[in-house]
Amino acid sequence: MLEVTPAAERPKVHEIRTYLRGPLLEMDAGDVDLPDAIRGPLDYLAQALHSRSQLGLVLAFPAAPFVLGLASDDLYGFVDYARAHPTHSVRLRRINQAASHPVWELRSAEHPEAYALRFGLPERVEAWIVEQDEGMPSRTRYVKRSMLSTMTLYWMDGEHAQTFQLRYEPGELRLDG
Repeated sequence: MLEVTPAAERPKVHEIRTYLRGPLLEMDAGDVDLPDAIRGPLDYLAQALHSRSQLGLVLAFPAAPFVLGLASDDLYGFVDYARAHPTHSVRLRRINQAASHPVWELRSAEHPEAYALRFGLPERVEAWIVEQDEGMPSRTRYVKRSMLSTMTLYWMDGEHAQTFQLRYEPGELRLDG
């Protein structure tokens, strides 16, 4: 959708975020004026995310030009922890999982057993990481420290919307057991 749109006509990231807040978070999208060619796919995405969510929906807006949909086996484990700690540090890692694309996981830095949220990065970002030349500084580390350094998460469950702030903290993820 955006790839065929001339650069000068592409919406800004904040415009896409603001627009998606309307259908996903039932918030006023303000006066965001997006062309139908952009608005249609965003409406489809919002509808698909709502229809696939049975326990609620968690969207992450990282310090990057994309939005992440987060999944968990225990969504309420995350929600309970995040309600008690609305701003907290997290650790990130790529996990080995049988999937068609790499999967990332984030956990609380202080209490990693409290929850695990999984997500996939955009295809182009993953391709850029994989194409890294040997001996170059780690692109995975760069992605963590720049694109995923802070994330604002929105959790939707029926009529309720809550916001949480997560900050990446470098370090090894230690799980007991």
